[in-house]
Amino acid sequence: MKLNQTPSPTCRADTSSARPGCVRPLRHQLERGASFIEYCLLVSLIAVVCVAAVQAFRARTTDMFVHVASEFPE
Repeated sequence: MKLNQTPSPTCRADTSSARPGCVRPLRHQLERGASFIEYCLLVSLIAVVCVAAVQAFRARTTDMFVHVASEFPE
């Protein structure tokens, strides 16, 4: 490296915007990808729980809506 040449900047983990010429460490990129996968797994788990709850309470909810609808005049 020449004396006048400055090393390429690295991004700090606490910065939200990337600066021009900023080189992100590979570890940070891998952690970001892992976080994305974890969030996807969490959202899919919540979706499965919601579907299971709808399936479990389907008959009871249908009966309730039929009862409420029968109270209104046509």
